[in-house]
Amino acid sequence: MRVRRSFVFILIWVAAGLWGCSGSDNGARPDPGGDALATATIGSDGGTLTGGEATLVVPPGAFTDATDLGLYTDVAATPFPGHEGSPLYRVEGLPASYEKPLTIRFAVPEGGTDALVAMGERNFSTSVPGMVTGFHMLATVVADTTATASVPAATGPAEDAEGPLPVWFLRVNDYETDAAPTAPGAAPAAVSHFSISYPKGGAALAATLETALEHAYTTFNSWSFSYSRRTSWPVPVTLCVLADTTFGYFTPSRWGNNHGTLEFNINRMDEEEELQATTAHEFFHLGQALYDNRNRWTKARTPSDCFWLDEACSVWCEKYFVARADFASKSRTSREREPFERFHVPADGDGPGFHGYGMAPLIEYLSQRQRKEVVRKIYDYTFAHGNDPVAAVISVQ
Repeated sequence: MRVRRSFVFILIWVAAGLWGCSGSDNGARPDPGGDALATATIGSDGGTLTGGEATLVVPPGAFTDATDLGLYTDVAATPFPGHEGSPLYRVEGLPASYEKPLTIRFAVPEGGTDALVAMGERNFSTSVPGMVTGFHMLATVVADTTATASVPAATGPAEDAEGPLPVWFLRVNDYETDAAPTAPGAAPAAVSHFSISYPKGGAALAATLETALEHAYTTFNSWSFSYSRRTSWPVPVTLCVLADTTFGYFTPSRWGNNHGTLEFNINRMDEEEELQATTAHEFFHLGQALYDNRNRWTKARTPSDCFWLDEACSVWCEKYFVARADFASKSRTSREREPFERFHVPADGDGPGFHGYGMAPLIEYLSQRQRKEVVRKIYDYTFAHGNDPVAAVISVQ
């Protein structure tokens, strides 16, 4: 039954033409079954959890209460085929809030100096739409036979947390991270808001992606869109292998605004028009999340009532990043009648994302009347008054 449902969903997905905002779970799913490699009860004094090639270090003062942790191996797929230097490890029991960064260590074969540590989270992404396990590289230091990386603290409100933080770790080989990648022979970028991780030898692809993302950042900034609620830059971006029909997606983080990430399909990077449209679309989702006033847990775990509005705005913006004058987002295919059928679809309604694709002309109409800054005004309203897209649109009339 599960395979059948997935097949039906894929047919709907392809028929809808979800290229500008398409996504798919890359395979990792929580699986609480199986025997733990290691377990430990760790309290305010700190402690370690070691199993297989991985060690998690909890410093003193990170946890307030005694916490039961477990370390498991996971057979789920990752987006790094051919680069997986270790099994995929899953940590169970990590509190929804803790006060200090943790340390994750991996054993590295003698002579190996190119290891990076990837961290995976499972959250809700409008780009799928649904739950997706997104991976990004942590800053990693390799010394002797150990790769060490820091796992950020999880602070701030998480009142709706229904359980511990789901998190995976993996040692990845033959990958590198560059805050401002440049093609061979090109001049280095002056500044970058994106830290791109890519397979060795892929610097030219990474530089192309970085240029597109910086263009999106600068353009949205010129439309008075604010990124001020993200106080830590650059944004982690990963070039990896995603489903064939997926160009890329944004995934929020239960760690908060500073930890949302972007992933793009390395096998689709030669499609220039889709690259420009999708990087803008997905980065706009990151910006929209900064205007979502829910707590870090809730907005990473569940869709906002602005679901359709988010998609309408992201589809609308695509044409401003593509050179072709007659460009029309593939996301709108078969959705053109949506504005004539209804105005609002709640997040738990019938296809709010698809509805949003069709509502992109509404945003174009508003921007033509009031300049593109009207979109920022709409999101200012949602942040100040709650995620009510109808009231927000009415407020700018």
